[in-house]
Amino acid sequence: MRKHEAKSKKMIMKPAVTMAVTAGLMLSPVMQTMAFAQSAAPMDNQTETQTDTQKVTEQAVKDAKAAMDAAEGKLDEANEQLSAAQGVLDAAKTAQADAQTAYDQALAGAETAETDVQAATEAKNAADQKLTEAQTAYDAAAAKQSDAAKAADQARATYETAKTGRKDAFKKIETTKQAWVDAKAAVHTAKKATEDAQRAVNEAEAKVADLEQRVSNAQAAEDAAGDQLDALQAELDQANAELADAQKTLDEKQAELDAAQADMESKKTDWYGKVHAYLDAFGKWGDGAIQKLTEVKDSAAAKAADAQTALDQANAKLEAAKQDVANEQTRLDAANAAVPQAEQNIQDAKAALAAAQDEYDLVKSIADSLPQYRQNLDAAKQKLDQEQAAYTAAADAYYQAQVAGTATEDELTSLMDAVNAARDTLQQAQDAYNDIKAAVDANEAQAATLGDKQAAVEAAQQAVDAAQASYDDIVNNYIPTCEAQLKAAQDAQTAAEQAVAQATDAKTAADQAAKDAADALDDALTHANDLEQLNQNQIEAGNVFAAASSKYQGLKPGIDAATGVRDAAKGVADEKQSDYDAGEKAFNAAHEKTVLLQGQLTDAQGALVDAQKSLENAVNEIDVKKGERAAAKAAYEQALSDYEYAVTAEQKALDAKEAAEADLKAAQKAYDTAKATYDQTNAAADAAGTAQGAAEQKLAGLKAEVEKANGILIEAIAAVQVAQSNFDGASDAVDAAQAAYDQAAATYKNLSDAYEAAKTENGGDTGNGTTGGNGTTGGEGSSTENGSIGDNSGSSDETGTEQAGATGENGGNAEQSSTNQAANAGGQQAADGTATAQGAMPQTGDSTLFEVSVISGMGAAAIAAAGIARRRGHHVAL
Repeated sequence: MRKHEAKSKKMIMKPAVTMAVTAGLMLSPVMQTMAFAQSAAPMDNQTETQTDTQKVTEQAVKDAKAAMDAAEGKLDEANEQLSAAQGVLDAAKTAQADAQTAYDQALAGAETAETDVQAATEAKNAADQKLTEAQTAYDAAAAKQSDAAKAADQARATYETAKTGRKDAFKKIETTKQAWVDAKAAVHTAKKATEDAQRAVNEAEAKVADLEQRVSNAQAAEDAAGDQLDALQAELDQANAELADAQKTLDEKQAELDAAQADMESKKTDWYGKVHAYLDAFGKWGDGAIQKLTEVKDSAAAKAADAQTALDQANAKLEAAKQDVANEQTRLDAANAAVPQAEQNIQDAKAALAAAQDEYDLVKSIADSLPQYRQNLDAAKQKLDQEQAAYTAAADAYYQAQVAGTATEDELTSLMDAVNAARDTLQQAQDAYNDIKAAVDANEAQAATLGDKQAAVEAAQQAVDAAQASYDDIVNNYIPTCEAQLKAAQDAQTAAEQAVAQATDAKTAADQAAKDAADALDDALTHANDLEQLNQNQIEAGNVFAAASSKYQGLKPGIDAATGVRDAAKGVADEKQSDYDAGEKAFNAAHEKTVLLQGQLTDAQGALVDAQKSLENAVNEIDVKKGERAAAKAAYEQALSDYEYAVTAEQKALDAKEAAEADLKAAQKAYDTAKATYDQTNAAADAAGTAQGAAEQKLAGLKAEVEKANGILIEAIAAVQVAQSNFDGASDAVDAAQAAYDQAAATYKNLSDAYEAAKTENGGDTGNGTTGGNGTTGGEGSSTENGSIGDNSGSSDETGTEQAGATGENGGNAEQSSTNQAANAGGQQAADGTATAQGAMPQTGDSTLFEVSVISGMGAAAIAAAGIARRRGHHVAL
């Protein structure tokens, strides 16, 4: 195969190189000389020179023929190497295309996975945001629910307290009134109490001394009785042990007898049950029972009719009673209509008294509390100083941690929280101090008006007493009479309502009795045929009971014998127990006497202390009782006011409790809704997190595949570049071999023609001419054959040269290595041939161009070898 036509463009671009190669491949020294002489001769002397060169020997023709044959062999070898390089290049390009496709697919998959990760991350962030919002809503709902629950509990407690307070306030009215009366009597008896107390002290001292001696004597008697009791206990224990053995034997026999008796009783119960079942059935289903049930049914129907009549009469009486109640209520309403003005008068007077009393109490309490307020102010000042020191210490600790630079962010945050907390506490202490200081200043001014307030209270109390007297006459006389008459009418209505209820119950019971009687009659008529079977059952059960009773009677004699033994042991034990009981009784008596006397002594000692204290108290009691008398009167008046206030407070507390319970119900509903929403969003956030993790894991795997595909692609590109370089070198070697062959064929043809012409002119042997002709024909045939080389469609990729050096698959490396060696060998042979021709040529300008051509061919082989070296030794760095 030839490549002459495919490389014609390259040859046209390098005419000087082609001329040099052609001259270099002229192997015959004679032809070299002729060419030199021809190129050096003047133009007008060309004909003479050509005539001289046509005198060619037969040996020169043979030498040219051998050179042509050698050039043809080298051309064939170069074409084979070119074909191998073409195959390697095509395989490398296919591998590059496959690697590019794999890389593009992996890259697309990674990009899609990145999009999926982004979407999953956004979904996770959205889910986390929703979870945060749900958590916030849930926490807020929980806080509201907790606050509402606390408020409801507080409201309930407040209501119960208010209710108790109202009851206590009512009781306090009578209590304080009686206390006022008692306090007046106490003043008169205080002096007598002092004398009695002194006399009680004297008596108590004498009694204590007497009881101390009696206690000592009783303790000695108790100790002697205790020793005797211990001896009796030992004898009693021995007798009880013997009794226990006898009792055990009796219990065993009794257990056997009890089992037989239980079996007998069971059989007896079964027999009695079947007998009663038969008798009951006979009573329910016999002819007499059916007759009786019929009579009962008729009687129950009559009673139901009577009950309806009684109910109608009771309803009529109830309506009349309701009318009486309405009439009495109208009278009471009219009576109450006369009260408002009198009530308003007393309320106005009480309001004036309450206002005056409140002002007095306020000023009095302010005056009384001034010492305590001043103590509170001092305590608040100390607290303020302490909190100021604590705040300063917390701030200094935070500052020191910042300056040191060793604290973590969490530690700094904790220290700052401590600073903020200390600041809040300090502010609270400051506010408390300011409040107490303002209160002290205001209270001192108020305390100066106490005398004026007392006079105003006394005047207001006189006005209240007058209004109260007028009100009491209306309320305590006229209205109670109307209320009593209304109560009587209401009681009559209640009695009528109860009569209606009783008549209704009687009617219901009568109707049910009529239905039950009819049902019983129907049931008796359907079960009359079962009597015979029930009779047979009770006869068989009686036989079984008789057998169990016989067995029970046979076991009773053994019980009697064991009982005798047990009774004898019990007699001994009872005797010992009697002795022990007597000893115990003596000991207990002695002990009780000791305890009694000790108690009396303790009581006497306590009585002495009490008497002494009573004496001390009685001395001061007179002045105290006078103060209590005044306080008791004020307490009674205050109790009246407190009761009215307690009634109002109870109603307000009830309203607050109901409102708080409604708020709690609403808060609980909101909490339940927020809890459900939080649980749903939490599950969604977990699912989004799982999806995000899966997408990130998939992306990591695809990125690894992209990296792997990229490495394979780089190696494939480098392999294509190396194969292209090798192909170009092989192509150049084919061009050089083709040129050498063409020149050798032309030389051989020229020499052969010249030789044949010379033989013709000299009358030489025609056989040589035939030979020469054959040689020429053979040369031309060879030339024609070698000229059939196909075009080289491959071309080097200038752009991919920088990426060369990546290592391809093992098979590709082996093929490239073989091709590189073949290309280098072909290039070297061509270089050797041209070098031989150059040695015989003069050193002219064409010879210099020839050297350039040879260096270019050798450079292609060197580039291929360098590519192999880079791929083997430096692909990792690439």
